[in-house]
This record gives sequence, C-alpha cells and structure tokens, in this order.
Amino acid sequence: MGGVTGNLLSFENIGLNNWYYDFYVSYSASEGTDSRPGISEERLLNSLYNTVVNDDGTVSCGDGCVPVNLFSDNIYQPGGGTLTPEEQAYLMVDRTIGTEVSQFVANGFIGGDLTTLPWNDEVVSGVFGLEYRRDEIKSDPNDVAADGLLWGYFSDQGADGARNLKEVFAEIELPLVRGAEFAEELTLTMSGRISDESFYDPESTYSLKAIYRPVDWFTIRGTKGTSYRAPNLRERFLNGTSGFASLSDPCVVPENARVTDPLDPDSPITYNPAEDTRVQGVLDACLAAGVDPTTLGIGDTEETQFTNFVSAEVVSGGSEELEPETSLAKTYGFIVEQPFSDDLDLTFSLTRFNIEVTNSIAEPSAGYSIGQCYSASGNPAFCGRINRDENQQISFVDSSFINIGLLTSKGFDYNIYYSQEFVIGEQNVDVSLDLQATRMTESLYDVLGTVDDDKGEPAVPEWRGSARFRVAVSDFTFNWETRFIGKGEEDDLGEFEEGTTGCRGLLNSAGTPLLCRPVAFTEDYFVHNMSISYEFDTIQINAGIRNVFNEAPPAVDPDGSFSNTNIPLGVGYDTDGRTPFINFRAAF
Repeated sequence: MGGVTGNLLSFENIGLNNWYYDFYVSYSASEGTDSRPGISEERLLNSLYNTVVNDDGTVSCGDGCVPVNLFSDNIYQPGGGTLTPEEQAYLMVDRTIGTEVSQFVANGFIGGDLTTLPWNDEVVSGVFGLEYRRDEIKSDPNDVAADGLLWGYFSDQGADGARNLKEVFAEIELPLVRGAEFAEELTLTMSGRISDESFYDPESTYSLKAIYRPVDWFTIRGTKGTSYRAPNLRERFLNGTSGFASLSDPCVVPENARVTDPLDPDSPITYNPAEDTRVQGVLDACLAAGVDPTTLGIGDTEETQFTNFVSAEVVSGGSEELEPETSLAKTYGFIVEQPFSDDLDLTFSLTRFNIEVTNSIAEPSAGYSIGQCYSASGNPAFCGRINRDENQQISFVDSSFINIGLLTSKGFDYNIYYSQEFVIGEQNVDVSLDLQATRMTESLYDVLGTVDDDKGEPAVPEWRGSARFRVAVSDFTFNWETRFIGKGEEDDLGEFEEGTTGCRGLLNSAGTPLLCRPVAFTEDYFVHNMSISYEFDTIQINAGIRNVFNEAPPAVDPDGSFSNTNIPLGVGYDTDGRTPFINFRAAF
C-alpha cells in the first residue's frame, strides 16, 4: 500500500479554503494450497471388479493394477490396519487444489470548505472522490479434486474469474442552525455513490443523516440510506462442486406404514394410512410435485423398494444469473446527557433500526430444498431443484446460489454509559460502566415468497446485551465484561414420537418405546470475561481469562435448529470454554 496526502493551497485563489487531497493505491494477494491423501475410488473399484485367480493360483487384475485383499489380516488390527506397500502405492493419491485471490484498489478524494450559509455564516464542507477496484480469483485443481476421484470426497473445480468496480462518491455537511433558542444544533449530512460493476448496470446509493439538539443535553438523530452489493467472487465464479449426500425423502412410505405378510415373504408390500405419521400437507405437496406418497418405495420390484434414506448427488456452484443485493436502512432515536453535574458523565440513548435487504443471495442446502418442496408450509419453487430417477427416487439436488428474496431486521438498541473520576487518598481512580442491549422486533426471511419471522428463535433471540465495567488506577486497568444472549425457541417444536434419531431402540421405565423430539430451544446464556493490563512507557501487558466461569453453550438438535456440533451458529456463543490469555504490545 502507498499513498500521498496534502493541502490544496492553490484553491484559496478561487475562494475555497481548507482544501486537501488524499490518494492511495493498495494491492493484496493470497495464495493457498489444500492437499490431502486418500484412496482413489477409480483404482479401488478397478481392483475389486477385475481381480481374478489365474490357473497357476496367482491373483491379478490387469496391467498396472494391484489386487487389493480387503479380508487380509493386516487390514483388521487393533488401533487400525494397514495396506501392503504395493496396495498403498497403487491406491493412495493426492487431492490437491491451489487458489489465488487478489485485489487492487485505487482511491482518491478531495475535500474542504465549499461555501458559507447566508443566514448563519456556518461553513458548508464537502468531500468528492473516485475509487477503482479489481478482484480476481484463480483455482488450479488436479484431476483428483476436479473429477471427485478420491473415495468419500466431492468434486471441486474451484473458481475462476475477475470483476471490476468503478465508483464515484460525494458527501456534503450542512450546519443549518447553530446556537439558536430551542435549536442548539441542526445538521444535515448528505452523501451519494454511483457504482458500476463490470457485470451489472450502474447503481446509485445514498445516505441522509440529521442531528437536532434543542438543548445541549438532548439530541434527536435519524438516518436513511441505501446500499448495493454485487455477487462476490465465490457466488459468481464458483465453477462447481459435487458429491453425494445422505438425504431423507418425505414422500417415501415410512416403515411403520408398510404392511407385509410374515408368513409369505413374496407377498406385496401394502400401505396402511392409519400408521402413517406424516401430516396431510406433506402428502399433498408430494402429490402436487408428481410423486405418489402412498406407493413410493413399496413397488413390486427390487429397484422400486427402498427406504426414505437416499444417497443423492448434490451440486453447488456460482451463477451468472444472480442479481445484486440492495438494502434500505432507517434509524432514528435520541441521546440524553445528564446536565446537572460536571463531575460525571451519564448518558442514555435509544435507537430504532429498520433494515430491509432485497434480492438476498443464499446457498440453500439440499435438505432445505427438499423440506421446502415437500412440506405443508413450504415453497413449490424449490421442487425444480430436485430430480428423480426412473424409479422416482431422489437422484440429484441443485444447491447453487440463488436470489431468495427479502430479509428484514428491526428492533431497538439501548445504551447507558456512566463515567466518573474519584480521588482515593492521593490516587485518581477512573470508573466507567457501559450497558448495551438490543431487542429484536422482526427478523423476516422471505424465501421465494415463503415468509418466516425468525425473531425469538435460537438463531435470532429477542434479547441480547453486554455490560463492560472498567477501573483505571495509575498504570493499571481492570476490565470485566458480561455478555448476555436471550433464550430462543423454534415456532414448531414438533410432536414426541417413537423411533426418532437418537431414541431409536430406547425404552422408558414402562418398557414401551421412548418418545422424543428434536431439542429446538435454548435458555438464557451469560458469559463473563476479565482482564488486567499494565502500561509503562511504550510497553503494554494485558492478561486475563475468557469465559471465567466456563459456561458451556446450549445444545440443540440439528433437526430442530441450524447448528454445528449441536451449537447454534451465528449467535455468538463461546465454544472454547475457560481460556487464559496474555498479550504484549510495544510501540517503537
């Protein structure tokens, strides 16, 4: 990165004062290689399918092929078996993919005093600038990665592409009123930006900010603005990944609803609707998609008899059909600063926020698409992303990026800040307390016309907050932070059923099958962090403990909430447990 800044003194010759310029150029690049060994699926199958015993008693499988004996004693050993050196050399291959990502940015702007307002002689200032940015990604997968030749791994063709972004921007601040009765300050700030991305038509965005202070200790503020985001490199240029995933097909007749004659194994399987626990909406959705939920999986041939669990190909990739994301954000609120004493600072603020994102870009999972297609409250638009084979079994699901619709985030931010200096003996003691809280009132997720408000669910708790307490004495500073995440609960917890994952085969005290349902709720969560720092000259030492009381995050079932290792994702739970740390910093 390099740049230059300075004053434009020559502008004073045309009556423009305090003008300056700033220009910089930056270039960043990163390169990484992912390489992992594994068994070649093609070579293993070649060995297993073509191995024969020759007339002389030897075993072979063709030129260049090494027979693999999966029943050899060396494979079944305590702690894990091994292949023979010949089998190892034949089967093991490397799956390698290298990726390079680079970004070039050139930005320049000028700013200064434009004029003065005729009614109060206050200075109107402005900033005007240009920016150019180029992003590029290159991938180089070997054939093992690109074609998915490693056993148990998906194919990954990487991503290749580049985009350019050119922008023009400006900002002007208008100090409309200063020092008037019931109007200590009235300021309006306006900014705008025109963005021209190489694959899309130019878009314009704006921002308006207003501040009104009728008296020194009370401020009313509001903002309104738009934003624009073109698809990133991965969303547009991902060449495609594919692999096989275990999925559940809700249209297949469940095991409990299948009737067979135990005395006649050749008798056909029939359907018993009385034992079918699926809701009518699922059955109707399957029929609407062209699948009979009363016969699927219980055909009269081996190929047409299968369970609801299927291994299907799942493909994901970038798309040139994506539209840019746009948003509209509005905030308004007030700040109260106590006017009674100069010995302490005490402020209270409240802000209402309202954010709407349209054409939001997402990568729906295969399970999500299936659930949307074949559910009572789902969306038939996802059925087009699912293919079935000649036996009506799911064979393919498209999980590439799409524009899903509208996202909203609405609620209130609260803040109380207190700060005061005390004198104890002859020592100054600075004390501060910062309390922040957010209450969500809406979090809509509009997926191609299907609307769900996630507010109050584990992923979007209604309440969250934090408290930061700080005491500074001489060169020492003590900090204590408490974070709070409110409880959450899914809209539909489901019914208690027997035979569910995790409870299958378990009995209660009466000896009957245990009834279970996914855990789809969380309780209030608090986590505490503390630290002590010492600073002298140009050196600072900071030591502390994160998650002082070793508070574990709540556990949920992945079938009930979006999670990883049973921990809700994107919420902010601590996953590391109690962790001590120490940092050193020096300035030269």
